[in-house]
Amino acid sequence: MKLLLSSLFIIQVPANLIETDVIIIGAGAAGLSAAKNLVDRREGHKITILEATARIGGRVFSKTLGSTRVDMGAEEHYDTTGENPIYDAITSCYGTEIYEEGFTGTDVYAMTTNAADTCASITYDTSELPNCADDEDWVKYSEIWTAYLRAPFKWSNTTLANELASAKKFRVEEGVRGWHLYNNEFALEYATSVDQLGARSLALQDATWSLSEKSYWNVEKDVGYEDALNNIWWNETIANPAVTLVKESPVTSIDSSADDSFVMVEDSKNNVYKAKHVIITASIAVLKSGAISFTPTLPKDTSEAIGNIGMDQGMKVAMRFEKPWWESATGDPNLTWMVTQGPASGCWPLTYKESGDSNLICLIGGRNAEFLQKKGDDDKIIEAVLEDLDAMFSDTPARDSYIEGIVQDWGAHKYTLGAYSFPSVDTIDNDGNALEKNARVTLQKPVADGRILFAGEGTHLTAPATVPGAVMEGERAAMEGELSKERSLPCVIFNTSVSYFECSHPSTGLFSDKYRSKLEAI
Repeated sequence: MKLLLSSLFIIQVPANLIETDVIIIGAGAAGLSAAKNLVDRREGHKITILEATARIGGRVFSKTLGSTRVDMGAEEHYDTTGENPIYDAITSCYGTEIYEEGFTGTDVYAMTTNAADTCASITYDTSELPNCADDEDWVKYSEIWTAYLRAPFKWSNTTLANELASAKKFRVEEGVRGWHLYNNEFALEYATSVDQLGARSLALQDATWSLSEKSYWNVEKDVGYEDALNNIWWNETIANPAVTLVKESPVTSIDSSADDSFVMVEDSKNNVYKAKHVIITASIAVLKSGAISFTPTLPKDTSEAIGNIGMDQGMKVAMRFEKPWWESATGDPNLTWMVTQGPASGCWPLTYKESGDSNLICLIGGRNAEFLQKKGDDDKIIEAVLEDLDAMFSDTPARDSYIEGIVQDWGAHKYTLGAYSFPSVDTIDNDGNALEKNARVTLQKPVADGRILFAGEGTHLTAPATVPGAVMEGERAAMEGELSKERSLPCVIFNTSVSYFECSHPSTGLFSDKYRSKLEAI
């Protein structure tokens, strides 16, 4: 143990001290993006990435099912709208033919546990199902969805569930027929339930969405999202001599109290790292959990911001079948989306992969994910999902054709503790100002005199809960404060009264006048 005299402090320096320039906590999309940006701009900078797990990629996670790479984490892709850097990078490598527009076929809805009530959004002469337009409760749901898009709850101060229960024209509450549609359409997009979504925050977040309205699938059967990102960016980034990647090294504490020029970071193996800057890309749920301690404690506004951004349970279940049973069950080869009555929630076939495998994926969030977690193991979770799918169709049980499956429970994963962020009641303050009074904005503000920064999908204002959002936030953090001295990009000045929010390049995810105008128009 050595003694280091610094200003008025005598600091005990551990023998296992490792010095570096920048520490990045987390090797997911935001952390790797920050590292890539620093490597590209700052020659000679030493970067250490501390990753809690044995792999890189975070919630971008691809596995093989049958002969097909399936995405057990993030899956949707977007075009170049909103300065999304991923589309051009992937198409430059794989060609534009790797993409196909998603969710363009028929949607099928289980209206009750009675298979006779299952309906389809589009019907043909060959259809086995009635048209949902003939179901009164589905029509009501569709009208509420249309009304929300036309006049969202931008002045609400409660949850979406409470707004639905008290609406004058469209009143619907938990327990009524079709209630599951609201959880599995409105809320499943954020892997949560309508009793958790903030009606106002959701409306304002939707109004300022910057990525393309259309989403795209990767149709290449041998390439998952993780594979593509590793190929175009991350493998090269972690191979750079300036980057040291330390896996299976969960961070337990961050101390910025001893000196105003560096930060000390300790991991679960008692290794201590010293750096001038720390970029934290841990999930919102991990930050909420207190798994990482801060000395001194985080500023009140930063702590409140973390608490005010939602993040719920979420899992994906991928299953391989002997045949595409959903085609014979519906009479429709163009099925793209199924909403179930029970815990399977929302499912879609991977027919766009053209692999010869009959694979189906279900996204499950909120209460349904909590219900399935209590099953205790993957086999029981898959059994419950198959039972729910069987209830949709009377003559074509999914279980008869089932071969194997994969469960990825992000809520139970100790280093994610949830799927991705969502707008809660308190994410945006009561005055409805999504530009300045937004918890995501507050969390973008550096702490410890600019030495500690937060980045991830949860801090992006206009593309939260997405991989492009995480990538752009990693770039923003890497260009913050002293780390931005070599910045050469143009800036958009739009709020000189907020010092940390003054300057924005479109790729950073901070608001430009384009998004301010869009917000004020609703």
